[in-house]
Amino acid sequence: MTSLVIIKEEGPVYGKIYQIKMTLKGIRPPIWRRFQVPGNFTFYDLHRVIQRLMEWTDEHLHEFEVRQTRIGEPEPDHPFFTADQVKDESRLTLERVISAERTNFLYTYDFGDDWVHGLFVEKIIPSEQKMEYPVCLEGGRSGPPEDIGGVWGYEEGLELLKTPPPENPEDEDEETRDMREWLEDFVPEDFDLEEINQRLKHIKATDIDSTIEALPDSEEAGRQTIIKGKKSAVMSLALAAVGKI
Repeated sequence: MTSLVIIKEEGPVYGKIYQIKMTLKGIRPPIWRRFQVPGNFTFYDLHRVIQRLMEWTDEHLHEFEVRQTRIGEPEPDHPFFTADQVKDESRLTLERVISAERTNFLYTYDFGDDWVHGLFVEKIIPSEQKMEYPVCLEGGRSGPPEDIGGVWGYEEGLELLKTPPPENPEDEDEETRDMREWLEDFVPEDFDLEEINQRLKHIKATDIDSTIEALPDSEEAGRQTIIKGKKSAVMSLALAAVGKI
């Protein structure tokens, strides 16, 4: 007699889940997201999550800063992104680098526009059954358009949106007309949670060597991290000087 064996497919094993609040610095009202990601996500995976949370297209350089350690994509021929200066984001997971709740760290995207995000680990919790990760829980306002010129350009763009265009477009200078066209479909107060989570659906954890060592860590160091945007501004000037942005 032949027995029928039914094998139940198991979902992904997530382990620890990191709940993070991310706020884009320098903009009021704030542009922010609260989201959850598995602790076995690499910083490269987290980078991909943030790009989708902010509706960006990953066209520029980026890096994380955790306890004064830079994490990103090392580039041997780049004077500011060598392996000695930047830890490889594809080989470091969240749970190996950040072990404590209430840890602050930074993510900077596009060293020309210099978008600096403050990330705060609100809690580290067990995963929930039937829950898929990563997931965005809530947030506010649309991410800025790519290449708008950073905080200053963004604020200028918002003022332009409040100003009706003249009857004759030629009454405005070319730069203003180009900005209007750039912002034609942009609605700054939009935040579509369902659409964001659709974009997050296909992000899975990167397989990495399990023998990789963690960064030096301590709970107190994590709590005492002071977030500063000045370093990224210096980096922007340096990159501009060598023509990399």
